[in-house]
Amino acid sequence: MGPGIYRTKLVPAFISIWGFIAGVLLLTLGIMHIFKMTTDAVEIAFTARIALNEMVFAFWLIVKGFKEGPAT
Repeated sequence: MGPGIYRTKLVPAFISIWGFIAGVLLLTLGIMHIFKMTTDAVEIAFTARIALNEMVFAFWLIVKGFKEGPAT
């Protein structure tokens, strides 16, 4: 879910913003792994947000689908 989905408003903004924030946390976790600063609790806390976002996004698309966007 990149900025394209946010800009075109194909899904609600909260799903796109949530995905972006969760992606930043996942990137931060990767950097923490490089410096060996992670624990199991930190890994679960950082990855749970993106996992939940992906499930909500999939559910949204199954139930509601995309809004009609501009033809590209």
